[in-house]
Formats: sequence, C-alpha cells, structure tokens
Amino acid sequence: MLGWVGLLTVAACLLSSSAGRHLLTVNVTQESYEREEQQNITLTFQFLADSDGPPPPLDINLMRSAPVQSIYRHHSGSGAEPYVHPQYRDRLQCSQVASRSQVECSITHLKRNDSSEYVCLIVAGKESYISRCGVMVTAVQGQPEEEEPEPASRERIWLFVSIGLFTVAVVVLIIRDFTLNTCC
Repeated sequence: MLGWVGLLTVAACLLSSSAGRHLLTVNVTQESYEREEQQNITLTFQFLADSDGPPPPLDINLMRSAPVQSIYRHHSGSGAEPYVHPQYRDRLQCSQVASRSQVECSITHLKRNDSSEYVCLIVAGKESYISRCGVMVTAVQGQPEEEEPEPASRERIWLFVSIGLFTVAVVVLIIRDFTLNTCC
C-alpha cells in the first residue's frame, strides 16, 4: 500500500514539475475516520489557493488505495460531468468550496467494504496537492452479524448416500431378476 502511494506521489511530482507545477500537501481535517455501517462521512481537503484573482479550475481525483481505484474524477473547467465509480454512484458527492479553498466529499450509507485509505490529488492552476486519510467502517453495534448458512450436516449427507446406495442396489436386483427370468 505504501508503495502505491509513493508511486502516486512520484508520478504527481514528475507530471507537475514538467508543467511548472509544485507538489504541496493538502490539509485534511482528520487523518482517520471510524464510522458504523449506514452512517455518513464527509472528507474535507483544504489546499492553498492564490487569493489574487478568480479561483483556478480544479482537477480533482479521489482514489482508494485498497483496491487501487479512482472513485471520483472531475475537472471543474471542462463543464463535463464528474466520473463516479459505480460502487459509489448515488452515495458519493464532492463539491468545491472555492471561497475556503477546499473540496468536500461526502459518502452516504457507508458499507463495510468502504474501509480503505483514500488519496486525494488536486491540481489547482500551477499547483498540485495530495493528501491521504483512512476510513474504517465497522458493523452496527447491537445488531448480530449476518450468519452464513451452515453446510449440510454429516448425518444428512450420510442419509442421502444411504438412500442412493439402497436405490442402486434395488435397481440392480430388479435387473438381475428380470434377466434370470427371461433366459430360462
């Protein structure tokens, strides 16, 4: 996991330095979150912005590190609809708060498999920002976890095997008796 994040950081540095950009760290309001299933969470990423002039268009890429996948991508200057991973569709909403130079991503109806480290890469004008935070989703307290159905017990399996062998033996005896009676 650390290797992937390191690779992402190096790639962002190389890409941003070739375009005259600098990689800076995004301030995140919390580095780790713990929530129960079906709760909501808001990840807030604060970045530095030039206060002179209008805010630059933002490129936002929110990713999971395990499994590695981009769950949200948006370029605010393109007018195109943001990409939201199908697993997060109707549950993830990201918004840019230009006046406070921050991006807020809210995930609703959390699931246990939403637990992961999340990495946010923001490109604002000539600057690139990266931040990480962990999200741990636990089972709802007081509710029993879903039990998996137990496989058939040994007694039931032996019952089916016995019935099958008995049926085969009866069929063999009937066939043998039929062939003995037709020969003589």
